[in-house]
Amino acid sequence: MGYIILYILLIGIFIIYNLSKKNKNIFIYISILLLIIFSAIRFDVGFDYKMYYIMVLNNGNHFNIDVLYELNRVEPLIRKIMELLKNLGFPQLFFILTSIVINYLICITLSKYSKNYFISMFYYIAFPTFYLQSLGFVRQWMAMSIVFYSYKYLEKKSKYFFLNLIAIGFHSSAILGILIYIFSKLNLKRKNRFYLVIITVMVSEMLRNFIFMFARMNAQYKIYIDKIIGEQGNKTIVLMLIICFISIILEDRISISSRKAYNISYFSIIFLILLNGYGHMSLRVGNYFFMFTIIYIGELFLNQRKLKKSIIEIIFVIGCFMLLVGSLYFTKNPDKDPFLPYKTYFGKTLKDFK
Repeated sequence: MGYIILYILLIGIFIIYNLSKKNKNIFIYISILLLIIFSAIRFDVGFDYKMYYIMVLNNGNHFNIDVLYELNRVEPLIRKIMELLKNLGFPQLFFILTSIVINYLICITLSKYSKNYFISMFYYIAFPTFYLQSLGFVRQWMAMSIVFYSYKYLEKKSKYFFLNLIAIGFHSSAILGILIYIFSKLNLKRKNRFYLVIITVMVSEMLRNFIFMFARMNAQYKIYIDKIIGEQGNKTIVLMLIICFISIILEDRISISSRKAYNISYFSIIFLILLNGYGHMSLRVGNYFFMFTIIYIGELFLNQRKLKKSIIEIIFVIGCFMLLVGSLYFTKNPDKDPFLPYKTYFGKTLKDFK
């Protein structure tokens, strides 16, 4: 129910924002604050919440083999934060701080580069690999949010790579920022984008074996190819591919200022195809590129003359709401539901974990 309330509150802010003629930016900051608070006060929400909670608490009586294994994999910057926080005896502060960083960097970037901030916001909340995933994959989303924010420095190479170096300190997968920088410059013609997809499909088996061999040799990445992605993960990948192909078909609607985001997101198709069948790695890698669809998603649907902008916005908001509900209530996991029920940390202890 908490997610529905959050979404309804944001719809209310969106309506007031459209009706207001002064101080519109205040409503953007209110929406950011809502996302931060909702994420910051959660308890036992997200697959990895309990693991991070115990790591920060650093209570040896509650360590198990799985947690110790994950602790040994933690990158230096996130480990340093955990070391600083463990003496406070308040592990929730870890989630408060990471919620602030992740959502502020994502949303402040959207406020600058999205042609319709609130449309991008609804998409960010509803699509299962964005806001919902950030509640669980905290380290990776810390890195991804920094990479996403560094989009503003694509023309300033030294600042861009400095931020990406910081991101790697939170999650080593942020090394993909190098490819993001390169791909942002590749402004391919539409037909060449389709040709590249066809070629990728043809050579995918050979390249997949090479990637698999590399990943198996590196314990840091081995866990991601061993994890079963599940039926819901496969559906999410299909949805990601559909959105990317729609982007190619409707690329003429994408503004010049959003072109770099489109160039980057296109390559999520390539990686989703190459890594198909390799567990979580396909989603985790593909999402680095796919997240840039948040910047221009509104342009695909709003830039047309047949329907009024307000009607399209209503349809889009309803569609995102249905996607959110589907992601929350129509997914099953035999071990643990990652998002439901939504609980706050007030009055909670280790005994309250499910």
